[in-house]
Amino acid sequence: MPLQATSEPSTSPARRFWMRILAVGLAILMPLLLVEVAVRVRQYFRYGTTRPEIAVLHYDPTSGLSVPLPGQMSKNIWINSLGFRSPELVNPKPKGTIRLAFIGASTTFCAEVSSNDATWPHLVWKAAQEHWPGVRFDYLNAAVAGFGTLQSITNLESRVKPQQPDVIVIYGEAPNDLSKDSRDAAAQQGLIRGNVDDFGWFSRVSLTWSLVQKNLQVWQRQRNTTSAHAQHLVFEPAVLSRRFYEHQLELVTKAKQIAPIVVLPTFSQRLRRGQSPELQLRSANTHLYYMPHMTLDGLLVAFEEYNRVIRAVAEKTGALLVEGEDSIPADDRHFADSVHFRDAGAVVMARRVNEALFNDDTLKKLVNTQR
Repeated sequence: MPLQATSEPSTSPARRFWMRILAVGLAILMPLLLVEVAVRVRQYFRYGTTRPEIAVLHYDPTSGLSVPLPGQMSKNIWINSLGFRSPELVNPKPKGTIRLAFIGASTTFCAEVSSNDATWPHLVWKAAQEHWPGVRFDYLNAAVAGFGTLQSITNLESRVKPQQPDVIVIYGEAPNDLSKDSRDAAAQQGLIRGNVDDFGWFSRVSLTWSLVQKNLQVWQRQRNTTSAHAQHLVFEPAVLSRRFYEHQLELVTKAKQIAPIVVLPTFSQRLRRGQSPELQLRSANTHLYYMPHMTLDGLLVAFEEYNRVIRAVAEKTGALLVEGEDSIPADDRHFADSVHFRDAGAVVMARRVNEALFNDDTLKKLVNTQR
């Protein structure tokens, strides 16, 4: 008998439905994956890593702090075996060496500059070595992003003190302390609830989603700042800064017990008086992200107050005060955002510190002694 041709079984309606769902899902997912890849490539070329975190932190059992993981390397950042963003140190400190130590937060760690050699602490060390070639200088950059004065006190005692520094430069905690102090005050006034930047687990997985959410938040908070109906923090400057004064005084007092020279630069930021309202809003983008409860004028008043505290602490303790916070031009070439320096900003910041150091009689005597 001749064989009869058999027809292919038709695809069931349920199968066709799920195939369509799969096709639509792939059509949506593939462009998103391509965007994520592009964003991470951009992250790599800018910061030398594809991770959302520019520098990996780990828990340090000695200090109880989250500090840079020792030995990590990327295109722009190298962390030594002690967890400092600086060259390896010879320990115990060689005789005749003057050791500089820098403590603070992200504006001293300098993740936004092009390399370790472009950070302002490195430039301060380099200029000091060139200015006094007959004496050996070395340095450590112990700053950690996000640190306030309380964390810096612990950082000073547990990580910096054992390195026997001769000069301690303290810079960068002011915006983090102001952010915390103003958020606590805003919470008491019923203006905010919860964390300022908690976007959920997916933003920790996707760099694209994290950037989208942050930019949307910045845009929304800029609008809120200029809205006539928005409520903002009402504060007395001296009351708001009280905790910062107490912690800064403790930090500098303890630093003076460790090193003969303690340096306090006033804090430099991009938001300035005399700027147009549009430029002020743009200059305050980072401030408004972390402090959406503040007005532009409130931010100006608050930073002026926190710099007043820095000056008062320097006068009370005898620390070397570095003025000239507005000498760093408030533009895209010098600032990456409201507070973080690009390479050009780091150069001017280092110049501020070096000018004060070169004219300091205590350091001059120390140099002569080491010679």
